Amino acid sequence: MLDFFLKENPDQLEEIVISGSRNNYKIDALSSSLRINTPLLETPQIIQVVINDVLRDQQVISRRDGVIRNVSGAYRLEHWADLYTNIVARGLQMQAFRNGFNAVNSYWGPFTEDISFVDHIEFVKGPAGFMLSNGDPSSLYNVVTKKPTGRSTGEVAFTVGSFDLYRTSLDLDNRLSKDGRILYRLNLAAQNRKSHRPHEYNDRYVIAPVISYQLDDKTKLTAEYTYQRANMSNVGSFYVFDTKGFATLPVDFTMMPVGLPGSIINDHSALVTLILRRFAA
Repeated sequence: MLDFFLKENPDQLEEIVISGSRNNYKIDALSSSLRINTPLLETPQIIQVVINDVLRDQQVISRRDGVIRNVSGAYRLEHWADLYTNIVARGLQMQAFRNGFNAVNSYWGPFTEDISFVDHIEFVKGPAGFMLSNGDPSSLYNVVTKKPTGRSTGEVAFTVGSFDLYRTSLDLDNRLSKDGRILYRLNLAAQNRKSHRPHEYNDRYVIAPVISYQLDDKTKLTAEYTYQRANMSNVGSFYVFDTKGFATLPVDFTMMPVGLPGSIINDHSALVTLILRRFAA
């Protein structure tokens, strides 16, 4: 008969700490431009919000690059690259809004907002008359631009990608007065971009300053101006048919002639908002 004894060791093991984190893409409240103060979970409407953290983490630089892939049932019905934003949902075109104002200027939609000055995008499905007097029976989307926050921050981003994509953007957010009543935010962006098809290009430049003035505890005045300039070639592959059958032409097929001058677009928009917060006793 054998007896075994374990030798005790009084040494203390070092503590091992395991921690983890995850990105929270949840938003609880809508923007004031939708004229509704009900929490998002309690709103009797299907509303999806693509927040700025999603746009940043997915490295979205234009609406074409995947904003609507985060929204169920929405798709683009166009071939005009970054020129227009024609989004369709529930069988009809989604009405385009910017900060709560109708921004549609043609069937194809408004000139696409550069993501550099976009804070988040709200997608409202179904009739939106209970929030906005003008809209579409199917749905609408509301682009909310960046506003001053009062925090002293600055961000510079450089992007390099396929097909000679070169892009840089600047985001400045700070105070103009020591008491913090006057704030500003400035977004700048410049982009040069070509295509998988020869002779196509898309160059864009953005200037978007915003100034806000806190008149008192319940009143804020905000003035913003957005300038977008685009120098774009024509799309050389739309409505192409071949007698050999569907999808028989190569991916880089184009009808774009060499040396054709591009289209220059200058888009100006200005908005002044006065927010009054009054609560009944």
